[in-house]
Amino acid sequence: MKGRRVKFVWGASQVIRGRWHLGLFGFYERQHGRPDSGLAISVRGLLVGGAALALAGYLAAAAALFWIWQRNGFSELRFADALFYPMRRSEVSAAKGRAFLARGKALFDAGKYVDAANLLRYGLARHPRDFVARRQLAQFYLMANRRPAALTLLAEGLGPAYPGRPYLELYFEIAAQGEDYARVAAVCTRYAGMAPSETERRWLADRHFTALLDGGQPAAALTFAVSEGETARARHHRAQALLALQRIPEALEILDAWEEQAGPERAALLRLRVRALGQAGRIEEMSEAITELHRLAPAEPDALAYGVAQLAEAQRDDLALRALDDYLFRFGGSPANIFLVAELLAGVGHEALLQRCVTAAMDRGYPISRFQLQLAQFHLQQGEWGAAATLLEQIVLPPDRNAAAAQAWRGWAQRLIAAATTQGDAAQLPLVELLRARPWPLRIIRQSLEAMMREERLDTAREIAAVGRRAYPDNAWLQAKEVELAELIAARPADPPTAHTAAAVPGEMAFFSELEQAIDANHWDDVERAIRNVRAHRPPPEWLGRRDADLWFVLMRSSQARGDRVALMAAARMNLLGGPNRAGGLLELSRNFDAAGDRDSGLLLVNAILQRFPDYAPAKRQLAQWTPIAAEAPAPAP
Repeated sequence: MKGRRVKFVWGASQVIRGRWHLGLFGFYERQHGRPDSGLAISVRGLLVGGAALALAGYLAAAAALFWIWQRNGFSELRFADALFYPMRRSEVSAAKGRAFLARGKALFDAGKYVDAANLLRYGLARHPRDFVARRQLAQFYLMANRRPAALTLLAEGLGPAYPGRPYLELYFEIAAQGEDYARVAAVCTRYAGMAPSETERRWLADRHFTALLDGGQPAAALTFAVSEGETARARHHRAQALLALQRIPEALEILDAWEEQAGPERAALLRLRVRALGQAGRIEEMSEAITELHRLAPAEPDALAYGVAQLAEAQRDDLALRALDDYLFRFGGSPANIFLVAELLAGVGHEALLQRCVTAAMDRGYPISRFQLQLAQFHLQQGEWGAAATLLEQIVLPPDRNAAAAQAWRGWAQRLIAAATTQGDAAQLPLVELLRARPWPLRIIRQSLEAMMREERLDTAREIAAVGRRAYPDNAWLQAKEVELAELIAARPADPPTAHTAAAVPGEMAFFSELEQAIDANHWDDVERAIRNVRAHRPPPEWLGRRDADLWFVLMRSSQARGDRVALMAAARMNLLGGPNRAGGLLELSRNFDAAGDRDSGLLLVNAILQRFPDYAPAKRQLAQWTPIAAEAPAPAP
C-alpha cells in the first residue's frame, strides 16, 4: 500500500483500465512496472451501489412491516400498503384501526372482555366511526361500573350521520339511568330529520316526548305534542301531557273527540280515559271504561290489572278489592298474571291489595319468593324496617336465572335495614361498600340516601351521595342532596355528654364468653347483633379499644360463614385501619379459610392486605403461592 495513490473517477473501466471490482473500485498501473500502484474509486459506482443497497433495505423493511401486519388475522393491509407507507399513512392507520376493531369484536363475542376492550380502544383511536365497536366498548364500561365513561364514549360517536337505533337505544338507556333526560331530548331533536324511515322517525318522536315528560317538563311535552300534528300518536301525547299538567277537562275533551274516530288505537285511548276519569273522580264512568277496555281483549290480563291499579290509586278500596277478586278468578291460574297485578299495586302503594296477591299465590301453591320480594320492597319504601327484615329472612330464592339479581337486591336491602336501625361503623360501612362494589340503578342510590337521611345517618348519607355522584355525575337531584347534606351536617349540634350507666354492657370476660357460645352454635346473627350493640354503646366499654381487632376478626369469620364477601372485605379494611401490625393476624385468618376449603375468601383477605400495605412481603409470598400468574401483576387499587 506504500506509495499507492487514491483517485476518484466518475466512470470505471471506461475511464481507467485496471482490475475493477463490482464497478466500485479498481487497481491500475500508475507507475510503469508496478501494476497495482494506483487505486481508483468510482463515484458513479458508489452512488449506484448505495442506491441499490438503500432500495434493498427499504424492500426488506416493507416486507418486515407487512409480516408484522399479517400477524393480525383480521388485517386488511397489503404489501403495496407497506411499500408505499410514507404516502399512505392515513389510509394505513384507518386500516390498522379496522383490524384492531375486528379482532376486538371477535374477542368481545367470545367473552374475553378485557382483551377486547384494549383492542377496541386502539381501534377507535384510528377509526372512530365504527358504531358497533363503540357500543361494545360502552357495554364493557358499564360492566366495569364506569357509567360516565360509557356515556362519554357514546356521546363522542354522535357525528353528522345517523348512528342507528341500537346505538341510540344504548345511549338513551344509559342517559335515562342517570335521569339525564335533556341529553335524550337533544339527540332526538338532532337526528329527527336524518332518520332513514318513518318507523325510525316515530320512534325518535316517542323517545323525545317521553324524555320531556320524565324530565319534569310537561309543558314542553305538550308543545312538542302539538307540533306533531293530528295523528293518533300526537293526540295520545297531548292527552298524556295534559294529564301530567292536571288539566283533566282538556284531556277528556281530546279523548272524547278521539273516541269517535279511534280504530286500532282504541285500547290506548281507553287506558288514558280510565286514568283521566279516576283523577277527575268520576268513578262510575271509570268503571265502565275499564269494562270496555277488558271487552276489547278479554283473554289478556293487562287491561283488568290496569283497572285494579287505577281504582286503588283513586282510593276506591271497595271497588278495587272486587276488581282484584274478579281478576284473580279470571287470570289467577298463572303466577305471572298474579305478579303482574302485584307490581302495579306496589307501584301505587296499596299494601292491603298487595298482601292479597301474596296470599292468593300461597293459596294456589305458587313459588312466592318474587311476591315476597315485592312486598319487602314496599315495606322498605315505607320505612317499615322490622316488617321488611322479617320478610327478607323468610324468603327462599329458587335457583333460576333471576336468582343472582334477587340475591343481590336482598343483600342490599338487609344492609340498608341494618344501617337504618343500628348506629356505628359495623352497620354503616357494609352498605356503603356494597354500593361501591357494583353498578346500581339510580333508584337504589336514591332509596338508600333517602332512608339514611330519614333516620338521621347523615355521615352515611354523605358517603352514599358521593358514590352516586361518581356513577351519575350530572344528576341534578344528587347535586342538590349533597348541598343539603353539607348544610345539615354543618348545623348538626355536638353530641351531648352521656352519663355513665352501670352494667349496661357485660364485662369483657362475660361478653366474649357469650360470643364464643354463639359462634360455636353458628348463630351468626346473634354474634353480629352483640357486636353492633357493644360498638354503639355510649360511653364505650373501657376494654373495647384493646379488643377492637378481635371483634373485627369475629365479624370476618361471621361474614365468611354466611358467604357475604362484601361484608368480609369491609371488616378486613376496617381492621387494617389499626395499623400494619394487624396484617399478620389477617394473613393467618386467610390461611385458615383456605384450610377450610374457601380459598376465595382467603385470597380476598390477602388482597385487602396488599391494598392497604402494598409492600407487605408475607402477603406477596402467599399470593404468589396461591395464584402464581396473578402475583406478577400489582395489587388492585383500593
